[in-house]
Amino acid sequence: RNPKITSEDLAGMRASYPELRDQAHRSRGGFVYGGEPPRFDDVPEAEREAYVESVWNDGSLKIWGTAFADSFANPKAMTYLSDFVRQRIRARVRDPKVADKLTSMNYPFGTRRVPLENGYFEAFNRSNVHLVDVNEEPIVAVDETGINTPAAHYDLDAIIFATGFVAGVGSINKIDVRGRGGISLKAEWDQRLRTTVGMQVHGFPNLFMTMAPFAPASAICNVPICVDQQVDWICDAINFVLEKGRQSLEPTAATENAWMSHHEAISEPTLLGQNKNSWYRREAADGTKRELLAYMGGLVMYRDACNALRDNGFAGFDVR
Repeated sequence: RNPKITSEDLAGMRASYPELRDQAHRSRGGFVYGGEPPRFDDVPEAEREAYVESVWNDGSLKIWGTAFADSFANPKAMTYLSDFVRQRIRARVRDPKVADKLTSMNYPFGTRRVPLENGYFEAFNRSNVHLVDVNEEPIVAVDETGINTPAAHYDLDAIIFATGFVAGVGSINKIDVRGRGGISLKAEWDQRLRTTVGMQVHGFPNLFMTMAPFAPASAICNVPICVDQQVDWICDAINFVLEKGRQSLEPTAATENAWMSHHEAISEPTLLGQNKNSWYRREAADGTKRELLAYMGGLVMYRDACNALRDNGFAGFDVR
């Protein structure tokens, strides 16, 4: 749950802002939780529940990615966390059948998007709230009075369609970006999604992006911290071109291929990468599961890779 922040908390944060900013930039996901988390096997079995309970009570996203240092790499750690979260959900939902529906996850906790919430699960204890699992009761039709399933008709005054959005590329693809020879970025990405460190694309000189695929800012990061780092790199890249008296910067195909190979080697073997049915993975129009958008190497590894490109004089980039 979201923790309450007191005026004293705010005063402390403001007084230590430079230190907090530095810690956030040196953390794995852009969050400051106070020290590095332990690995799962380093926490004695007799102490694990108390430790995870303390993380849970913190009320932040720490339970998601950094309860254990190897949460996304160690199946034992993720299984333990998944079972723990199921128990905590069951404790908040009175009806066992409803609790079963809410906890019948066929995927490890955290390998789909995790929202912070206040009172979400308690809402299912209200007499005017009913949970229908469309996997068991698929929607057959919508009529003027509600929704029909094979089992029942549900009278409704209003229907809210939570249809989601196209992760990672939706907003960018709404812009008709054209590269060398008039090639369309959307058309290229429909064939094969690719970027260089999530900020540039081969064939599209001077196209600089933030929060694009295959960078921490695309999915697994505290966005203001990650975007801050990306904007700094983009400014450095533009200044490099101007100082050389040139007009454009573009990654070569080899540089882009190297980054994509690194991304796949780092990200796909993780438990999040192994979940093929999540917001973090791109889905084609025909339902085919495609590229994993989330870069799982962490902010520090990513920043080091970006800085290496800059410090090497943008070798591997076409500067014209």
